[in-house]
Amino acid sequence: YMGFLKNALMLGIGFCLLRMLGQGSLSMVCRIVINQWWSRRRGMAIGITGVVSSLFGSGSFPALIKWLIPRYGWRMSYGLLGGLVIAVMGPVSLFLFRDRPEDYGLLPDGGASDGSGDQLPLEEDNWTLDEAIRTPAFWLVSAGLSAMSALGTGMTFHFFSIFADAGLSTAATASIFIPIAAARAIVQLGGGFLIDRIPIRLVLGVSLLMLAGVMVTIPRVSAVEIALAIGVVMGIRTGLQQLVSGVVWARFFGRRYLGTITGVTSTIGVASSALGSMPLGI
Repeated sequence: YMGFLKNALMLGIGFCLLRMLGQGSLSMVCRIVINQWWSRRRGMAIGITGVVSSLFGSGSFPALIKWLIPRYGWRMSYGLLGGLVIAVMGPVSLFLFRDRPEDYGLLPDGGASDGSGDQLPLEEDNWTLDEAIRTPAFWLVSAGLSAMSALGTGMTFHFFSIFADAGLSTAATASIFIPIAAARAIVQLGGGFLIDRIPIRLVLGVSLLMLAGVMVTIPRVSAVEIALAIGVVMGIRTGLQQLVSGVVWARFFGRRYLGTITGVTSTIGVASSALGSMPLGI
């Protein structure tokens, strides 16, 4: 039993570090770039990128992994996937990413600047990290997003074992990722336009309520149809969560110190995501 706990702890720490240095940092950088280049249309930009992520990420990669592992083993499969990330995203980040529009004589949403690099939209209010962490909003939003990251990631990691207990095959379980991706894409496409016009707290609250509903329902799955319906709800919830996390910090605290603020919130969220799987597994 002690050996099991030791191995689980080591795996948890390793996974947490990988999430922070890999997936967490990649998603954080992408969100910062989008928030720097869009202001009034920030939700729309986040929504469009979310659609692409849903279709080419969670919508296709689970099936690709399921196809690769039986043929090449999990070690070789994940090596191939890592090489794919380097081959595709390496050139994109080197040649296409640009930091701030002000550095190129522009303003967010395609406006023109005087080229000084200091001009910002007049309506933007910029908070430092010290100022932001003293606000209740910072910690309330962080708590809500962290709870969803921990529980949502934990459920996703244990999908196959949860649904195996309910008598579903691995093929049926893998198919659940399709409605998750489709619902997430639809929500992000439509929600991206709406979140620029409705209160973020409302979107966050709805997402948390949906997560609670899924947590209550998922142990009672008895048929593939119910599992697919849960997949649709999870896709909607994930889409809402990603819209909130994509726009909230720039909208609340401005763009000037967005890197430091997002660095702290991403660390909290990624740590919650990484540590959420083990307690649910136990």
